[in-house]
Amino acid sequence: MEDTEIICLLTARDEAGLAAAREKVTPLCRHIAKNITGSAEDAEEIAADVLLRIWNTIPPENPPSLKNYAAMIARSLAINRYRAAHARKRGDVLPLEELGDSLGMADNTAERITAAELAAAIGEYLAGLDADDRALFARRYIRCEEITAAAKAMGITAGNARIRLWRMRQNLRRELERRHFL
Repeated sequence: MEDTEIICLLTARDEAGLAAAREKVTPLCRHIAKNITGSAEDAEEIAADVLLRIWNTIPPENPPSLKNYAAMIARSLAINRYRAAHARKRGDVLPLEELGDSLGMADNTAERITAAELAAAIGEYLAGLDADDRALFARRYIRCEEITAAAKAMGITAGNARIRLWRMRQNLRRELERRHFL
């Protein structure tokens, strides 16, 4: 079933839409949550929480992509769960924090710029990358995979993946500076 059909069913509060959403997004949500929390049990709970959040937010939300919407919710819930479960230790950094630290983005940066403008700028940067770099970036910073797992899936060494990710972060930083986001 297509995203638009599922969203229409959810908007009509039809439970068939929830069942279709469960089938379509649960594996992805579990994968993202397990990569962040490291716990299969937490991943299952987060996947269920994502479905509840989807049910409670559609409507009024009308996302263009159900998978992207579910992935965003799963990342947010998993990061919150991870932070609640772990005391911060030196070197204990989540992939998204690694990206933010590399770009020099402070916590208050989100208050200075709109998320939509920043997302558009990052989207344009990613569109300019070749398909392999874009896939590596997505595996690390969207799916929150470990570098070694992302490298293995891409058929490259972990060292090569680290270098490519570092270069992409540096180029993204320069692009955001050029656009006056940083």
